[in-house]
Order: sequence, then structure tokens, then C-alpha cells
Amino acid sequence: MKDEVTINDAMPFAALTIGQARQMINGLILERLKPLSKPEAPKHDIMGINDALIFLSENGYFISKNAIYNLTGTGRIPCRKFGKRLNFSRKELAAWVESNTTRRNSDSTALTIAESANKKR
Repeated sequence: MKDEVTINDAMPFAALTIGQARQMINGLILERLKPLSKPEAPKHDIMGINDALIFLSENGYFISKNAIYNLTGTGRIPCRKFGKRLNFSRKELAAWVESNTTRRNSDSTALTIAESANKKR
């Protein structure tokens, strides 16, 4: 743990160690930067089609707007309709991506390759 030293206006700056001066300067900088930094806005659960496309691409599911319209029309992707607007739930889309993603098991991959090699003989 660092020894924190209370620095007051009566203490001359020259009497500070390098560590104390650094601590004082860092504290002053942080005080000035706090009002400038904006807290991250909370992400809403409901989003439109453009946000849904961005969300899907961020989660590794690259899809076109046309394809998402086809999936919603056939009921293969979770969505709600409000008037003419399509709304998507972030949680439901995350679950949909997870359920439509298969994980490759190294043992099953090796078995598939071996079976394929045997078929070619």
C-alpha cells in the first residue's frame, strides 16, 4: 500500500517527493476530467431492425436486412410488430443466436474427418 500524504496549501510544492507530486497532479487531473466524462447510457432491451442488425453482427451473426425480413416473415427469428415497425428484444436475439450456433467439438470433428477419409477409399 502506498503511504498517502495529506497535502495542504501550506506545504511548499518543493518539499514534496516525486511520488507525492505525481499523486497530487493525478488527483487534480481526475477532478477536472470527471465532469467531462459521460456515463455510458444503458442499452435498452427493445431495438429496431438497424440496431438488431448491428447487435447480430457484433455477436458474429452477419446477416443482411433482406435476410432478416425473410426470417421475421417465416417466424424463424424472434420479433414483435408495433404498427409497421419491427421490434427485437436484445435478450431474445442473444438466445436465438446461441440456439442457432453450433460449437465444434474437437473429437467429433476428428471423427467426421476420419469417416470422410474412409468413404473416399
